[in-house]
Amino acid sequence: MRLRVPHFVSSMNMKYVLVLVLVLVLVLVLLNVMYNTFKPIPVTWSGNVSHGHGEASTIDWPTANILNDGKFPVGVFTATSNYGSGIVLSSKDIVEIHINGFTGNLYYKPITLSDIKRYTASSIFNYYSIMACLITL
Repeated sequence: MRLRVPHFVSSMNMKYVLVLVLVLVLVLVLLNVMYNTFKPIPVTWSGNVSHGHGEASTIDWPTANILNDGKFPVGVFTATSNYGSGIVLSSKDIVEIHINGFTGNLYYKPITLSDIKRYTASSIFNYYSIMACLITL
């Protein structure tokens, strides 16, 4: 089955149209990435801890899950909560925090994150570089 195009679109014009569509899609993807990357980080973030999928607990890395209403940016962060400090992983749907050394049950309890700082690619790379060096010693 052949794709039908209007008669005024020649094969040469069709190539330009396809290139234009691809460029527009690329621009939209880049704008979405930039929006999530440079989205302002909130000063504090609060919510009630809810049940997640339980995948982090299977690898001994339990997280407290807070539903994300789209206001918390996607990424990896460090933060301090009212239960301790830890690493925050966020997606468009959920914000997860692993609180260092915490072993209690937080389900349905309020949690507030403060002192939120974004992990950059270089800081993550430096962390793993240092850990690799320490392991080899």
